[in-house]
Amino acid sequence: MTLSTLSRRTAPHAPRAIDGNLKTRWSGGVQRSAADYTVELAETGHVGQVVLDLGEYITDFPVKLQLEVSADGTVWDIAYLGNTALQAYYGAVKDPRRVPVVISVNRDRVRFIRMKQLGWANHDWSIAELHVLR
Repeated sequence: MTLSTLSRRTAPHAPRAIDGNLKTRWSGGVQRSAADYTVELAETGHVGQVVLDLGEYITDFPVKLQLEVSADGTVWDIAYLGNTALQAYYGAVKDPRRVPVVISVNRDRVRFIRMKQLGWANHDWSIAELHVLR
């Protein structure tokens, strides 16, 4: 599956989330203001889950995440809104090397995925690797 990163805030670093290396990361910075990360899929289709691998950045889960999907990049639908601490904990127990944060999406006709960090914390929001599961 081909992903194109569209993150505006830290554009030069956006590709680090899809480079296949858990030691590199995209970071939205310290969670004191909203940050977003958007990807465009190579083709429109069903998305079952989005997985954010934290890797060695285990504390850098988004405190409150809003995940939106779109077929055209104009009209957006909220697929998930909530905290991710429990998903990060489960990910650390299940796979301590990757620390996958699994977000269920289960939507059809998805071309764009936009994630917004809306919480407040004293740690960064980072994505070491991003996976979109069909």
